[in-house]
Amino acid sequence: PAENRPRQGERQVGPRPLPRDADTAAYCSREWEDRMAGEISASIKEIWEEVLGVPVTDDTDFFVAGGHSFLAARILAGVERATGYRPTLRSLFDNPRLADFVAVVDAERRQAEPSLMARP
Repeated sequence: PAENRPRQGERQVGPRPLPRDADTAAYCSREWEDRMAGEISASIKEIWEEVLGVPVTDDTDFFVAGGHSFLAARILAGVERATGYRPTLRSLFDNPRLADFVAVVDAERRQAEPSLMARP
């Protein structure tokens, strides 16, 4: 209704719409993807530490840290709870180093959910 619109000289309160140009959309999308990748990495690191019972770094190897198939199943379930995407057992076994596994999970998740990647 007209009575709810700001009058001349009044500022509208609330978020401003983003510009619709392609550069802004691409920037926002990349920014969002980078933020998501960081959150996924931190979540997976916490899951590994909880399941394996040891501190981990990007270079930690799942098997060297005591991982086996039962723990792998727990990690995959934890990743699914944290990200909404369940990686395959093969993804973990083929990429046992934490940083490599995180990269594969992020790439597989993006491929499985391309509509999510378009959000700013």
